[in-house]
Amino acid sequence: MPEGTDPQLSLERDHLSTSRRQLARMRAKVASLEAHGGDAISTEYLKAALWQRMQALEDDPEIPLFFGRLDYGGTAERLHIGRRHVTDESGDPMVIDWRAGISRPFYRASKAEPMGVELRRRFGFSHGALTAYEDEHLSAGEEQVVSPILESEIERPRVGPMRDIVATIQPDQD
Repeated sequence: MPEGTDPQLSLERDHLSTSRRQLARMRAKVASLEAHGGDAISTEYLKAALWQRMQALEDDPEIPLFFGRLDYGGTAERLHIGRRHVTDESGDPMVIDWRAGISRPFYRASKAEPMGVELRRRFGFSHGALTAYEDEHLSAGEEQVVSPILESEIERPRVGPMRDIVATIQPDQD
């Protein structure tokens, strides 16, 4: 299929764009808050906490917000797994933090023990742009060889101190 015509890739790119907008909304909401403590010291602590939260919600468009997705069998539940938690306006998750317990099946599910996961999707990115995806069906057939997306992700040059190392973790390394 020629690049740009894959409907699944378009849907995932839309999800990435929407997730980035929601992250910006979350950051703007924190920026609008004021710190009012019972005394000057409490106010300073609250200001520091708000500043830390602002830093945590900072977005770098060169770094992907998510690197994988889990589809659960028998339901329409799909979870995008990424480097931070992002919610929509109503608080529903758009991206689940890779450290959250609910993300564990992304690393541990296998064909022998799918943990309810029907499909594990891994994404390929270049300079923050979603360029590819690869699906691993956990309910069928024999084990697959190393994913080409995973292999290229492992081989690509990195900047910063292991910025998105989680994208290189293989399921059996957990």
